[in-house]
Amino acid sequence: MLSSQWVNDSSPGAQPGGTTYTPYPWLYTHILGPVRAAGLPYRLTESNDYLIGIPGASNAFASALWALDYLHWWAAHGAAGVNFHNKQWLPADVIVPDPAASGERYAVTPKGYGIKAFTLGSAGTVKPTQIGNPAGMNLTAYCIGGAGEDYVTIINKTQGAEAADAAITILPYPPGVQGAEIMTLASPKPGDASAASATLGGASITGDSPWQGAWSTLPTDPQAGIRVTVSATTAAILRIPNGG
Repeated sequence: MLSSQWVNDSSPGAQPGGTTYTPYPWLYTHILGPVRAAGLPYRLTESNDYLIGIPGASNAFASALWALDYLHWWAAHGAAGVNFHNKQWLPADVIVPDPAASGERYAVTPKGYGIKAFTLGSAGTVKPTQIGNPAGMNLTAYCIGGAGEDYVTIINKTQGAEAADAAITILPYPPGVQGAEIMTLASPKPGDASAASATLGGASITGDSPWQGAWSTLPTDPQAGIRVTVSATTAAILRIPNGG
């Protein structure tokens, strides 16, 4: 689910079990790009990380980063929207019966945190991004420009034995900018994509009370740019005033 092949490969490939995967660039180039070029909108329906779902992956933190990356990639390529598929009660579902409670109570799986993270950093117009990544780290970044502020989402998909923190510098940005903020989508343990829970802005999403996630102030330096470390298997949403 967190493989860089989804966003980088240009042709379908094989997966275990005799199945194949269709990377986003191939699907866009051969099917959805021509639809868009014809002046028609397109929408992705019944989206999910895998048919039926894989316990310990589809319902784990890996799905949060996958969903966030998936939504931003397709938004950057002109999708009018995305529908995620729920079916009672697959591991790939977003909303499930609360395992810690009885009765008609429901819980949000980590995938729901990824969807929420997208809503925080997607209000505006897609801006092009260029990533200098000489080490080839499994990382993606997206920028959305809104009225008066830009949102930069950085997704560090390294995990397990390959887990590594990413030292990020964002350039350029408006001179003298003040008030940049950050919100983090994280598993209980950096580098662990199999965790069954998540936090966004340091808070959980429950059905009992409003979500209490918070933005944190991010230091800025006019000479050095905006610098932030994004831990392994973590995503960061940056809110940066743009003077607009």
